[in-house]
Amino acid sequence: MPVMPDAAFIRQSQNEPLRIDGVEHPYFFAGTSYNFLANLTGQPSVVLPCGFSRDGLPIGLQLIGRKWRDIELLCVARAIEKLLPPCPVPPACA
Repeated sequence: MPVMPDAAFIRQSQNEPLRIDGVEHPYFFAGTSYNFLANLTGQPSVVLPCGFSRDGLPIGLQLIGRKWRDIELLCVARAIEKLLPPCPVPPACA
């Protein structure tokens, strides 16, 4: 499932709302709307970088596993990661 409702957001203050498809959303809820259910139910989840938007912003793929099956989920994530192209390191982090 997706990690976020859109590609990565351009860096900004968490006090400012995020604009998604022309609609403003509170920063916290926009950033956690797709992953809070796994946290709430105690299911393991892992996020893999899987591509880039037209604007060059990273897009993530979220995998959610069965409760108490963390190792199985990590094995699946490792297998999928080998199939994906390598994700470049952002210039500010290199």
